[in-house]
Amino acid sequence: MVIRIRPARVLAWLILALISGCAFALDNPDAPDRIAAFEAREEPYLESIRSRADTTEAYRNAYAEYAAFLDAELNRAYGSLMEQLEEADRARLRAAQRAWIRFRDAEFELIDRHWRRARYGSSAVISRGDYRSAILRDRVITLLRYLRNY
Repeated sequence: MVIRIRPARVLAWLILALISGCAFALDNPDAPDRIAAFEAREEPYLESIRSRADTTEAYRNAYAEYAAFLDAELNRAYGSLMEQLEEADRARLRAAQRAWIRFRDAEFELIDRHWRRARYGSSAVISRGDYRSAILRDRVITLLRYLRNY
């Protein structure tokens, strides 16, 4: 069996490895792991949702508590990031956050109008809670990833 080495393919893999290494090098290795800390704070809320198999109202309440937690975490991450940025970048982040809020509101409207009890029964509460929470959680994680540089 003859193994043929294709220089172009080897070069492409080498470049990809170098680029990936550079991207990872941008994070501050001394920065605290804010994502792991967030996930630890989040776990009781997720456990509350997982253990609410008794009533629709219990699910609704658990998701409402989780949403309030995520909103507070979002505000905390946003505030921490704003403290790190220079004025021009703070203005850009502020504009990006306002655009994200418009996106979030549009998504929430879609979720609330489509996943209704008439169409999906009592599982609509779970679907709405899960989809809305995912949108909030994703933004929290995004902001925490930005904070890895500080």
